[in-house]
Amino acid sequence: MVARQPRWEGAWNGLGWSQYCARQYQLALEAFQEAVSLDPTYRDGAVGLAYALFELGRYREALPHLHRLTREGWIRSAWRTTENNRRARYYALTRAGEDQLGIERETWARLSEAVERIMGTA
Repeated sequence: MVARQPRWEGAWNGLGWSQYCARQYQLALEAFQEAVSLDPTYRDGAVGLAYALFELGRYREALPHLHRLTREGWIRSAWRTTENNRRARYYALTRAGEDQLGIERETWARLSEAVERIMGTA
């Protein structure tokens, strides 16, 4: 899919989520970075970048992506006290973020089903 559509951010994003689900976080990060480089306004790529960076322990690098998603209303944040009595910011999806996540999941399901049919694995 990516080989045939190397300039389509959706293909890179799909590859990123596949790698993320397989716990291949560095490969996922590279795919999400490619998606965002093709379209810097691509929100789902920003979500993937933030998730992959967090899984890799690169928290400071994830912050700009989380701030952007907060400004756009997809996630909300709140300060809380941790078990170690330290302040930490926690993030959660908003209703708009949940709706968009549902749309992205449906899009990915259709895309992956089409690829499976083409590859003869469905």
